[in-house]
Amino acid sequence: MVTRRNNSKNRGKVRITSGEWKNRNLEVPDIDGLRPTSERVRETLFNWLMPSIHKSVCLDLFAGSGSLGFEALSRGAKHCTFVEKSKLAFSQIKTTRTSLNAVNSEVHNCDAIDFLSSVHNHNFNLVFLDPPFSDDYLISSIESIHEYQLVSSGGYIYIEFNKNNDLSDLPDNWSVIRKKIYGNVCFILIEVV
Repeated sequence: MVTRRNNSKNRGKVRITSGEWKNRNLEVPDIDGLRPTSERVRETLFNWLMPSIHKSVCLDLFAGSGSLGFEALSRGAKHCTFVEKSKLAFSQIKTTRTSLNAVNSEVHNCDAIDFLSSVHNHNFNLVFLDPPFSDDYLISSIESIHEYQLVSSGGYIYIEFNKNNDLSDLPDNWSVIRKKIYGNVCFILIEVV
């Protein structure tokens, strides 16, 4: 969720870049700390994921605007679970889900860590992990995803974090296969082996 937006005309919206809903705009609620992933970063990420996005089962944790999950669905993901704590953002994701007729998705209004502990028998192929930079959710999320084995072997985890943070202490079976820095954001793609 990068803070930059292209121009004032698009303030409060992000555009789906490809797939079934290409060029559809998603409304972004005005919430402090909400940083929808930029179009440029999303395009890079989904180029990385192109061979494996089709039919994947996704989790968009800390969903915010839902741009990562809706982009995945637009590009052929089988299902996406959105988790968002903010009632306003949750409501907007539900509205977007309805307007896109994204019946292959579900939306939960709860704390991300609480959600992870409640679904420990579920396996995702792809997790989008983009917590607020100002909170300490990143390490807790990584620990919970690993502990509950929420990503199947051969699955992927996308992590977006402040480039000044150290993220070197990952589980042994998580392999960083792609990494890029854009502005103050570092984003990596991990394969679970």
